[in-house]
Amino acid sequence: MAHILVVDDSPLQVRHLELLLADAGHTVEPAADGAAGLAAVRRRRPDVVLTDMRMPVTDGLQLVAALRD
Repeated sequence: MAHILVVDDSPLQVRHLELLLADAGHTVEPAADGAAGLAAVRRRRPDVVLTDMRMPVTDGLQLVAALRD
């Protein structure tokens, strides 16, 4: 199955997605904001990135732009 990075500043949202995705057999790596998400990508490249758009520090659009670079 897939290694999925979930980037969201809402711990409840992240936990909910973790449970759903883990039940489907995926491994999930949580990140609290875009900066943490970028650090996670540097450690291990995910198959899929799910991100919130509005977050402090680095928002979802900035994260996507950085991932594309």
